[in-house]
Amino acid sequence: MVADTLAAYPDLNKWFDVYTDASDFQLGACIVQEGHPVAYFSSKLSKSQQNYMVMEKEMLSIVATLDIEVCFLVLTFMSLLIIKT
Repeated sequence: MVADTLAAYPDLNKWFDVYTDASDFQLGACIVQEGHPVAYFSSKLSKSQQNYMVMEKEMLSIVATLDIEVCFLVLTFMSLLIIKT
């Protein structure tokens, strides 16, 4: 569906909106800035995670997204600093 998780370079001086969703089999998220997608995330649930309650799956989606995407955004920021210097 998406060739690259980076849809646009983020502006770290502006707010981000994080949209997450969970189904019976996978998690998904999109990080948006000013109405434009910046990054995507999806993950398949393990057998044990598939037994979680709906609210637990939704929270897992939020935690997993922030865990991965915050690292991604920090690395993007660091690469932008290196390019600018």
